Amino acid sequence: MLDTGRNPHMGFEPRPLNSTNETANEFFERMKLAQEEAKAALAKAKDDMARYYDQRRIPAPEYKPGDRVYLDASDIQTTHPSKKLSHRYLGPYTIECQVGSLAYKLRLPRSMSHLHPVFNAVKLRLAPPDPIPGRRTRPPPPPTLIDNEEWFDVEDILDSRFFRRKLQYKVKWKGYGYEDASWERVENVARPRPGPQVPSPTSRGPQASPRDVLCGPGDPPSRAHSGASGCCTLEGGDMYSTPAGPAGTPRTSNSADRSPDPPRLPRPCRTPGLG
Repeated sequence: MLDTGRNPHMGFEPRPLNSTNETANEFFERMKLAQEEAKAALAKAKDDMARYYDQRRIPAPEYKPGDRVYLDASDIQTTHPSKKLSHRYLGPYTIECQVGSLAYKLRLPRSMSHLHPVFNAVKLRLAPPDPIPGRRTRPPPPPTLIDNEEWFDVEDILDSRFFRRKLQYKVKWKGYGYEDASWERVENVARPRPGPQVPSPTSRGPQASPRDVLCGPGDPPSRAHSGASGCCTLEGGDMYSTPAGPAGTPRTSNSADRSPDPPRLPRPCRTPGLG
């Protein structure tokens, strides 16, 4: 056209195409409107769910450091043979500090060291106050100090196991609760405290239970009970113990002036322990 001043003749004139494609602006407006409708629907659904949920809920309780609370045991595995007969709550335990807005760190005993000490507020329940204010609670007995070593008295043997091919006993310490029971090596439990000794009962075979070995065959409950260190505690006799306890780790000494060779305890059958 710029050369001749007229449009070239194509031989035929094609008819104009009637396209149904929308323009870019129309597509943008349609997508924007759809997104706004979707956002409004999601916000309404969120508000409805929150309203129905809050109708059956109460605000989470607020605790402070130093409070004593019970811990929900529904998600905690214990040594009870049946979940139905286990305790629903454990404790009470003391709150050390608050972590976040709805989580608290508890001071757990050593027997629960495998658990993470931070729990949500819904897992806690405030322990009731002392029904008799000002009452003196009996503290656990102090350990006996012998040659700069702390010795703790053993009250009962709860269970036994093999850990890394070593025999261990679950020991309940005298004056402490079951939550402070700990697994101790057999050489620590079987070692008597230095001093006057009572001969240890001999092993009754691999099927003998720890209670039978500690008390000895034929000892009536009135004269002997399961004491410590593989020996009996008779009336008028001496208590035997082990240099371990709920507040410390076992400490073994190889000094010849401490005690003779420790008596050997049998390898009992595994019995259900107390949680």
